[in-house]
Amino acid sequence: MEMSCGHKKIILYAVPGKEPFYRKFGFLRMKTAMAIFENQKQQVEKGYLSEA
Repeated sequence: MEMSCGHKKIILYAVPGKEPFYRKFGFLRMKTAMAIFENQKQQVEKGYLSEA
């Protein structure tokens, strides 16, 4: 976190379910990200994507 001091934004990709770990460092969930994966259905099943 010291090395990122002064940056205006940091974007982190986290494994679904591991978000509480990163919240300890001040990260919050984004609502504006969108993605397309090669296997969309598999990524929805793994929790990386949401169709909602």
